[in-house]
Amino acid sequence: MKVTPLSLSSDTLEFLAEMAQEATDSSGRTISHSAVARATLRLAKGQEQAILAQVESELNAGIKWGHAVGWKTPKRGRKQGKEHAKQ
Repeated sequence: MKVTPLSLSSDTLEFLAEMAQEATDSSGRTISHSAVARATLRLAKGQEQAILAQVESELNAGIKWGHAVGWKTPKRGRKQGKEHAKQ
């Protein structure tokens, strides 16, 4: 498995937490947010058109995907920022 960052709206994150809590309560075992997200993605297989329609709806509503303008991915092993440039 690979750890992958994921940006979620507060509403979506709240729903994810609720689903994880319901699964925990139902099973008697601690269920992580990641387990719920993986299960949801498995259920989404075969629903590509519905998912693409939802993405299009979010784009039309002005929800931005990705990083803010001017944000750069830090390079692994290199310190970033002015405070590190002096070191």
